[in-house]
Amino acid sequence: MQEISARYTLNSIFDVAFGLPLSEIEGTENFAEHMSFVNKHCAQRLFVKQYYKLLRWVMPSERELRRCTREVQAVADTILLRRLQESEEKINARSDLLSLSIRKARELDSEGVKNSGQESKPDVASLLGPKTLRSIILTFVFAGRDTTAECLTYSFYAIARHPQVQKRIVQELESTKTNHGPACTAFTFDEVKKLKYLEAVVYEAVRLYPALPFNVKNAVKDDYLPDGTFVPAGVDVVYSPWFMGRNGALWGDDPLEFRPQRWLEMSKRPSAYEFPAFQAVSVVTHCHGHSRKVGTLDGGA
Repeated sequence: MQEISARYTLNSIFDVAFGLPLSEIEGTENFAEHMSFVNKHCAQRLFVKQYYKLLRWVMPSERELRRCTREVQAVADTILLRRLQESEEKINARSDLLSLSIRKARELDSEGVKNSGQESKPDVASLLGPKTLRSIILTFVFAGRDTTAECLTYSFYAIARHPQVQKRIVQELESTKTNHGPACTAFTFDEVKKLKYLEAVVYEAVRLYPALPFNVKNAVKDDYLPDGTFVPAGVDVVYSPWFMGRNGALWGDDPLEFRPQRWLEMSKRPSAYEFPAFQAVSVVTHCHGHSRKVGTLDGGA
């Protein structure tokens, strides 16, 4: 199930972020494997970061990491080159996130040229720089693939373990598509917005099985936590969405129970500070839309 979810998510990201099927991009045959290797070894650096500058030159895995990184970057460069070679009219007709970013950059560049009284054709590559544009592309991919795939995987896992939840989901789906006949399997955006119980199921799965069990933030300056604890500049602060999602003080007497109904009973949804696993959901929901996929979860960005 996890492999299927990861493959579906990666294809969805390429469609939403770049408007291109993954199969149409040269050099993507092993793209998923290269991404997984980069993700895994970058995460491992958290535990040896004080020795990383030495280890990176002697460990075989670090050499493989550099190779996989180059392969991933090459795919991003291919996407960028194809898009920048397209006409302005064609880019304006697209609705993918990369095209929107390029259009916005060109608008800002045009405004700057207009205000300066000069005549110049908007040059996005020189305005943002190839590395910045590449970073935008890879951010879309890395931020969305594993986190969303894990959300789907654990949602199916939780549904499989709770037959009563399965039954209610089916009832909601059938009642939503009644007007389209029994053979209809596709849902419109407006219909998807009506699937409140299914949404609650996904949220409940994320609560119990967050894509990122723990995360680290670094204080860029002296600060204080809400309880008054002093945090000096440069200190890492570790927090765990896994334990926060199972905290009875936040979720009542049954925090370990998979109970989607709790989300329908809430008068107010928990804030991102109470439940950081949802930090990125609202952002990507607005960008991608629930009809295409249910957000990207906090992946440490």
